[in-house]
Amino acid sequence: MNPKELKAVDVMTPDPVTVQANLPLPELGAFLFEHQISGAPVVDEHGCLVGVVSVSDLARAAGLLVGDETEHQGDGFFRPEPLQLVVGCNPTLGIEPAPKFEGNLADHRVAEIMSTLIYSVSEETRVSEIARIMISHRYHRVLVTRDDQLLGIVTSLDLAALLLTELDRASLLLESDRSTASVAC
Repeated sequence: MNPKELKAVDVMTPDPVTVQANLPLPELGAFLFEHQISGAPVVDEHGCLVGVVSVSDLARAAGLLVGDETEHQGDGFFRPEPLQLVVGCNPTLGIEPAPKFEGNLADHRVAEIMSTLIYSVSEETRVSEIARIMISHRYHRVLVTRDDQLLGIVTSLDLAALLLTELDRASLLLESDRSTASVAC
């Protein structure tokens, strides 16, 4: 298929795993690690989509909980020398500083750190438009929905995978299988 004709349905991960809004933050970390994902859609107790949460959100919350503040303003990315979590607002993005938490991670839930700004597209949206959305909003995942129902998710890794040739993909999968096998031993 011509890459210019690819649509969300062609590259999305169907039926993505979701996280409950009331999940304690330590369990969120374990969930993301277990599923080897960097973020997930968030649903309420009725299964309605209410947000998106990522490893960056969790890292930002953990940094705030232990009081890791710097003089620099940033968007929650790690910066080397010295390695630290940069928290606060980024005026270029119009993001407000995150609230300071008290207590420990177990005292807080996903709903407190998730983003309620959900970028969703239909399954017919062209991949080029999805890439534009991700780049312009600095999002690493876009949800694919129909009639407010979650159908799938397109991540920045899905788009990066489009750049690989079939031979590259086979080689990458083989390397991944080898590294997984060596971890299991």
